[in-house]
Amino acid sequence: INSDEYSFFHFWETWSGPCRYSRPKFEQHSDDGIYPHVKFYSVNFDDCRSISNFYGLNITPTFVLYKNGDEVTREIGWKTDLYRILDRAVVKPEENS
Repeated sequence: INSDEYSFFHFWETWSGPCRYSRPKFEQHSDDGIYPHVKFYSVNFDDCRSISNFYGLNITPTFVLYKNGDEVTREIGWKTDLYRILDRAVVKPEENS
């Protein structure tokens, strides 16, 4: 989270239907190579309750993008458009040159 790279988190629960739908989408985005400068993390809400509580998460699925320890954006819900989040918030390395 404190990295100067982007860290994109998906907080989910095993029993949740919306989470079961959103998890494969998140995994696809992490594998598609469009955002090589973004690190993707999938966190089971139930197994990591202390982390979830620390970051004020109480609804799943929740997607949170961090950079340099700061929260860039947070979206809740299985209908979340992950590409939209990343395209809106993330400056791609080629855009800096």
